[in-house]
Amino acid sequence: MIKVYDNNGETLDRYIILFMDEKEGNLYRSLSLSYDPAAANGCAIHSQALDGDHLGRLIRFMDLPYRTRQFCERFELNTVNNVYKVA
Repeated sequence: MIKVYDNNGETLDRYIILFMDEKEGNLYRSLSLSYDPAAANGCAIHSQALDGDHLGRLIRFMDLPYRTRQFCERFELNTVNNVYKVA
């Protein structure tokens, strides 16, 4: 299962996806993304994060901008429908 957060543009990596099935201590595997991660000035950062309101507001995967979803589906979450339940 994944959780997707939007911090309303407070940082370049506006969106963060937490992989709830991949936890180490209190930290979840995460993927932070800009509006267009594949752009020359975009970003996609693998890391770990604590779950919580500090990440922004919880949104559905389908509420991500098209370019962000497209990046995830193409490069990161191409098995999302088979492995993760999308929030």
